[in-house]
Amino acid sequence: MYLSYQSKKQKGIGWLQNFRHILIRSVKLFLLGTGLQCIYAGKLVWELWNVLTQLSITTIIAYLIINQSVKVQILISLLLLIVTKALYRTVLMPGFSQPFTEYHTLGWLR
Repeated sequence: MYLSYQSKKQKGIGWLQNFRHILIRSVKLFLLGTGLQCIYAGKLVWELWNVLTQLSITTIIAYLIINQSVKVQILISLLLLIVTKALYRTVLMPGFSQPFTEYHTLGWLR
């Protein structure tokens, strides 16, 4: 993404114009990933655990911090990891309340 961004920047394509392109691509990835989950399940489902849906979200996050310093990017990455870890440990729902047991964590919630 960084190499593509730098190439477009040299061609005079601005951050906002490129962000629109990233948003459209992310929406397409999200819809494709969600659509595939619906086909596999045979019904309408909103499962965000497949690669395409996760890539759509992480692409937007990565692009939002692409112009930040390395320190800020590392800090935001660590913050996201801490928030994820905290959610896994604190969001206790019936059947999904064992943070270190496979199939019983927030990540398996469907």
